[in-house]
Amino acid sequence: MLHVDNVSFRYPNRPWLFRNLSLTIDKGEIVGMYGKSGIGKSTLAKIIAGYIKPLQGEIRICNNKLTGEKIYPVQLIWQHAELVINPSWQMKKILAESPYLSEEMLSCLGIQSSWLSKYPHELSGGELQRFNIARALGTDAPFYIADEITSMFDAISQAQIWHSLLQEVEQQQKGMLVISHNQKLLEKICHRIVHFSDLAMADRD
Repeated sequence: MLHVDNVSFRYPNRPWLFRNLSLTIDKGEIVGMYGKSGIGKSTLAKIIAGYIKPLQGEIRICNNKLTGEKIYPVQLIWQHAELVINPSWQMKKILAESPYLSEEMLSCLGIQSSWLSKYPHELSGGELQRFNIARALGTDAPFYIADEITSMFDAISQAQIWHSLLQEVEQQQKGMLVISHNQKLLEKICHRIVHFSDLAMADRD
């Protein structure tokens, strides 16, 4: 189980984004997090995934505190793929970072074989995001965080992507936190939904 225990964070000289925030996610569980833009959801995602250190509190998996391991057990799937994919690498090299990625998964995500020899700037935003998702799924991390990952897709593509993700989570008994301001989407795909504002005891004084 993933435990977020009494985590607090603020940026320098800014009010607290959240204080004493706690959350648990079990393996095989899909938890939705709903909240308006700009209130700290993405910052929390970065803390859980190890990109930012909390000012207070800790992140634990099975009662083991997460520190700064090279291979981190929580994979963050970013909203903007162009910001996290190396622009000088061909797509096949980018996918080579994910040793557990199967041809079946690439097909399920709608990734065409002709795209593998292309560079990021030669793909559309939606095509690049499919690679971004595939790269995360190709790891053996027990937990994922999906931060607004299908907001650029049409309804048909969204359904395809989420079918693949949910199937992977169910088959491999992985846990997932889905962050979105689309409550209807969360109601459709998640086992339970938490409201960010209910979790965050924000002190803005």
